[in-house]
Amino acid sequence: MSRPLARALTILGPYGVALTLQRVAALVVVPVLTWTLRPAELGAYAVLGTLAYFAFMALVDLGLGMAAFRLAADDGSDPPSLFASVLWIRLAIALSFFSLAWLTREQITRWLIGEAGDPRAVLVAVGTLVLRAATQTMSDYLRFLGRDRAAALFLGTLGVLEATFAFVFVWIMRWGYQGWVAALLAAQLIALPPLAFATRRILKVGNRSAVRLTVALGWPIGVMQALYALRELDRFLVGKLHSLGEAGSYDVAVKLGAPFAAFNTVLILGLEQRALTTREPLQLMQVARAFARAYLATLSVAAFLVAMLSPEILLLFGPDYRGAAPTAAVVLFLPALEGVRRTAGLGMDLRKRTRGWFWVAAANGAVAIALALLLSRRFGGMGAAVGLVLGAAAGCHVAARACVPLGADYCVPVRGAVVLAIAGAVLAVAALGRWPVVWEHLPWRLAAALGFGALCARLFPFGRQTWSRVLTR
Repeated sequence: MSRPLARALTILGPYGVALTLQRVAALVVVPVLTWTLRPAELGAYAVLGTLAYFAFMALVDLGLGMAAFRLAADDGSDPPSLFASVLWIRLAIALSFFSLAWLTREQITRWLIGEAGDPRAVLVAVGTLVLRAATQTMSDYLRFLGRDRAAALFLGTLGVLEATFAFVFVWIMRWGYQGWVAALLAAQLIALPPLAFATRRILKVGNRSAVRLTVALGWPIGVMQALYALRELDRFLVGKLHSLGEAGSYDVAVKLGAPFAAFNTVLILGLEQRALTTREPLQLMQVARAFARAYLATLSVAAFLVAMLSPEILLLFGPDYRGAAPTAAVVLFLPALEGVRRTAGLGMDLRKRTRGWFWVAAANGAVAIALALLLSRRFGGMGAAVGLVLGAAAGCHVAARACVPLGADYCVPVRGAVVLAIAGAVLAVAALGRWPVVWEHLPWRLAAALGFGALCARLFPFGRQTWSRVLTR
């Protein structure tokens, strides 16, 4: 095994394997289920699933897990009591939301997914908050103990269980979108008992002082998480302002970019690990600048190629989703921008000026949601996709500007990256509009992808040595 590959696998570790397992399971099952679900049904699932995720990140998590990590590392602390306090706070909040949803289930259902919606699906989606409050805290405790393999095993198993239950409930039992929502709850229920046994030391009553400490330290982190989670409202806005069917098509477009998002997460983990342990920050910044150039060029070329293949790829999802290709062409460039954004702000981590990430999150979320509100009514999923990409571009700019006071050595140029990604998205949409016919126009689209690749190689030249520096130094 080559040294760069071995180093990459060391960086990724069990979490990279678990994340890959999750993505593969989703990629296998989603095209199967879309042949059963109409776009409006998939839109209803997407709205409920993403809102449940947003509610957890913005209203239940509250940054308490990160706060418990920091407090538990102090001398004389009582980690089980700290994590027990986090567990009961999260459960109390989640149960409060479930009680409110139960009392207003009819009204909430009509507001979220219309008159034809099923209140039981809404309650099941809110019920996942309660189970996730428990499983997330327990996996946080495992990570604190250094039991990364156990935590990663839970993460990977959860992804496989969700995909398996979704196939059974939707494809075999024909429960519709309600079955897919139920799969989220069933996976958490199956994974909870072994996880609870492994973390049984925190299944006790917390103490008031631990509650006060974790809340005081965690709420600023929670605010930042809520700002980042704002982008998860995109499906809801498309469904509310345009139609649930359009939200379903948009969800498929977003799923085409999921493999790139996983690649993005995995590679950024490597840089974050370096930022926490490096003794040579200026040398790391040199590597980061090379990384940003190589990463942007590689992912942009790959995104453009997949965009050119999207009319054919979408045949796997059924005839109702073939119109999602232009939206997918825009969303595919989002991971490239997010990778550059994270790298551009690396100087803030190295100089311990992490408050700047609050403004990065605020700019990113504000632009994404504002544009989704303005454009989704008329342009549907394309409006939300444009909001996501321009929001990430705004985040890149703010991250770069936040590092300027730290000195030129801590800055990563982003202007060229932002221009390339936006231009790539525009050119991809134009090419799909010019050559939309499946198979017949594929050679022309592949020629366009070849031309775009040559342009990236010209503007952002890099070689194998660049990746070797990132993965081995």
